Amino acid sequence: MIALRKMAPPEILATKGPEWTAEYLAAKTAGEPVSDTVRFRYRHAAVKATLHEETHSKCAYCETRVSVGETDHILPVKERPELICVWENLALCCKECNRAKGPYYSASEPLINPFVDDPDRHLLFFGPLVLHRSGDDKGMRTTVRLELSRPDLIERRSRRINDLMPLVDRWKVHEEGETKKLLWQLILKEAADDSEYAATVRAYLFSEFGVRVPSEPDNRAAA
Repeated sequence: MIALRKMAPPEILATKGPEWTAEYLAAKTAGEPVSDTVRFRYRHAAVKATLHEETHSKCAYCETRVSVGETDHILPVKERPELICVWENLALCCKECNRAKGPYYSASEPLINPFVDDPDRHLLFFGPLVLHRSGDDKGMRTTVRLELSRPDLIERRSRRINDLMPLVDRWKVHEEGETKKLLWQLILKEAADDSEYAATVRAYLFSEFGVRVPSEPDNRAAA
């Protein structure tokens, strides 16, 4: 999980979101069955496309690359129905994280929201594992609830590290010069926000070089 920034909402949601929300709430209040058309308007193609863009087509929680992905309500509609079409409450995620997260909701004990919180303040990355920082309840809730160290993720992150090792080893032994500089740029690219499992890669590179690659964001308030 890495820190993310919310883009501007797609025009369709900015213009139609309040209307869609009002219609959904009216149907719920009336006790009527809510049609799929009314219930799932937040899945509009333009909304999904912008979600993909802002997360680099990765799950906002585990950073797995997704071709389609699912549209998650950060705060569940069951508890916060007024947020069904609110842009700040929508995120792209994989089906596994969506399933694990389920209807979790607590106003006083939330999970990490990567659009608001800096995950690095709450989580530690050791090789392919994701752990919470000692004494950090928000990190603990998030790692446990989202199963961020589930077996399939450990396997994928391990492959990611193994694939990167030859590039790092080559940089270490190469003589100074333009080739070594280019190798370093390739390493930096592997740690960029749009790379799969970027948080894991950054932690691995820190263990190899003792420096943050790239620099940690410094403008997120501690939650």
